[in-house]
Amino acid sequence: MATETQRARKAPARARLAPGKGHELAGFLLLLVGLLLGISLGSHDPRDPSAFHQTEAPGAPVRNLIGSVGAETSALFLQLLGLTSLLVPLLLLVAAWRRLRRRASDRVVGRGVGAVILLGSLPGLLQLTLGDFAWRGQPIAAGGAFGRLLADSLQGRMHFVGALLVLLAAVLGGATLLVQSTLGDLLAAWRQRLRAAAQGGALAWARRRERRHKERARARVVEKHLERVREEREKTGAAAPRAAPPAERLDLPLRVVRQAGEGELAVRRVHGAAPGAEPGPPAAASSRPAAPARPQKELLFSN
Repeated sequence: MATETQRARKAPARARLAPGKGHELAGFLLLLVGLLLGISLGSHDPRDPSAFHQTEAPGAPVRNLIGSVGAETSALFLQLLGLTSLLVPLLLLVAAWRRLRRRASDRVVGRGVGAVILLGSLPGLLQLTLGDFAWRGQPIAAGGAFGRLLADSLQGRMHFVGALLVLLAAVLGGATLLVQSTLGDLLAAWRQRLRAAAQGGALAWARRRERRHKERARARVVEKHLERVREEREKTGAAAPRAAPPAERLDLPLRVVRQAGEGELAVRRVHGAAPGAEPGPPAAASSRPAAPARPQKELLFSN
């Protein structure tokens, strides 16, 4: 016993991957597969060479963004599941997000079963309600080969109404297991969102109404102030401010008067003087002491 215990102690510990890293690797793998499948389905062209479509030219170009692999994969999914194949990359991306996020939550069971039920019943429902449709000029069954087989089988035994009710119940049941939320919880959540949206809209409308009210009050205050200023001017007899004269009336001739010797400059404003009239005597000179002798000055008077 002692020898076995010593051997167990001396045995090197096995290298193990951290539990979180395993979830991250699985999330990255699901993310890669979901993106490749989604791009392949989104860029699917029925004219691309695949197992379901042979082109006459042997070297015809592949229009799918993922190349020949994307063309083969998208053709297989669309021929088998129809429009339901577009749901597969979405489910893969959601699963990848859940693996990468790793938020602490209660472990629930039934999501895988719900996904299988949804993917198994939705093709039949789509084929029963939509039938065939055109995808870039080529007819494709909405439910694919599996959906057509399921819809024809149920409709042959239960007719259209019975098959529709059974498939609809299966789709709703699978979606409920996949989402893990009851119908009451979903309705309560949507009711809460609608209430929050209505409250936000009412608050925005109230703020906009208050802003308009403040702008109108400010305009009334400005109008009253202007009216009071106008009344005060009328009482004091002050002339109302006149508009600026036209541009041609401001272009008056300039007269240059030369005056020798020292002196002070004085400018007198002239109002209403006719063009060509002689300017009046300059205003009284300043009482400041005379400056030293300066060179000849030029006085500008505007008529």
